Amino acid sequence: MEHSDYGKTDRYIDKKFLAAAIFWMGAMFYMSARSADLSSADSGFVHKLLDYMMEHCLPCWTAADSARHYDLIEFLVRKTAHFTEYAVLSILVNLAFRIRRRWLLLIIPICFAVSDEFHQLFVSGRAASVRDVLIDSAGALFGLLLLLCISYSRSLNDGSRSGRIIKH
Repeated sequence: MEHSDYGKTDRYIDKKFLAAAIFWMGAMFYMSARSADLSSADSGFVHKLLDYMMEHCLPCWTAADSARHYDLIEFLVRKTAHFTEYAVLSILVNLAFRIRRRWLLLIIPICFAVSDEFHQLFVSGRAASVRDVLIDSAGALFGLLLLLCISYSRSLNDGSRSGRIIKH
C-alpha cells in the first residue's frame, strides 16, 4: 500500500472484519450482561466436560480429584475464556484495520475490557476486576503477536518481506 492510499478509508478498512469485530464485541457484551448464576452455569458445563475427559484419559484421575481441584479448574476455565475471547477480538480488529503501527490497535480491545468490567458493576452478582482487565489485555496482545507471527511466516514463504496480513 502506498502513502497516497491512506486518505481513502475504504482501502484500509475491511468492512467484513469490522462487522465481525463489532458482532464479537456484541456477543461479549451479551455474555457479560448475564447474571453470575448464568455465567457460572456456562463455566460449570465446561468444567464437567473437562472432568469427564480427565477421568477417561488419565487413569489416576478420580472424582475425588475433581472435587478437590474444583475451584482451580473453574478459575482456569473462566480466565482462559477471558484470554481467548480478547485474543479473537484483537485478531478481528487487526484484520479490520490495515495500519502500519498495529500495536495502536490494542487500544480497542483494552478499552473494551475496561468498559466491560465497569459494565459488570451493574450486573447482578458480578463485580469489576482489574485482574480480568489484565488477563483480557494479555489475550489481546497474544492475538496481535499471533497474527504478526503468521504474517511474518507468510512473507518468508512468499519470498517477500512485506509482512502484509492480507494482500491488496
